[in-house]
Amino acid sequence: MKNIVRSCLMMLALAATPAFAQAPAEAPKPSFDATSSVTRHSTVLKVDTTARLLTIRTQEGDTIVVPVKPEVKTLAQIKRGDKIKAVYSENLNIRIEPAGDVDMTVEKMRSDAKPGANPSVSLVERAIYKATISAIDLTKGTATLKDPTGEESEVTPQNPENLKLVKVGDIVVITAMQTVAMSVDKDAPKKAPAKKAAPKK
Repeated sequence: MKNIVRSCLMMLALAATPAFAQAPAEAPKPSFDATSSVTRHSTVLKVDTTARLLTIRTQEGDTIVVPVKPEVKTLAQIKRGDKIKAVYSENLNIRIEPAGDVDMTVEKMRSDAKPGANPSVSLVERAIYKATISAIDLTKGTATLKDPTGEESEVTPQNPENLKLVKVGDIVVITAMQTVAMSVDKDAPKKAPAKKAAPKK
């Protein structure tokens, strides 16, 4: 996560809002918010409750073996033929705050279905990274950001006019959140075809 923040994310830090005609004191600060989501499907081929392994076939046709952590209490409920749905989501938010302390925090959260419930798990990781604008060069169209360790990186916003909306000492706050939500759809038993009524004599 730290590597992502210090490279790609910081390059977007001042790039998201258009130029404003008002004086910097009146104009809103640059900001950026984006969300993406991908859904994947797979089929359970084998369940090893002793070794806690799931063998699944992905929607592309690949067969892989997935270890299941002890926190998952519903492994015994998963059967061959069950369908697994996985939704991967990412959200990136960048905003500007007044001068203050800079740091980086990472939170991880996990939620598992209770025994007897439909097997599911939700994983969330959120990282909040703060860097100080230590220099602004309007001629070059760049800003220098100082991270919590004191290391500086020069970034070039896509819209150079945004440099006029911030000042040295402002804090760039980058919040990146990744979520994985997985659930099992039980393979519904097929209904036997209805028998035709015998013709009346």
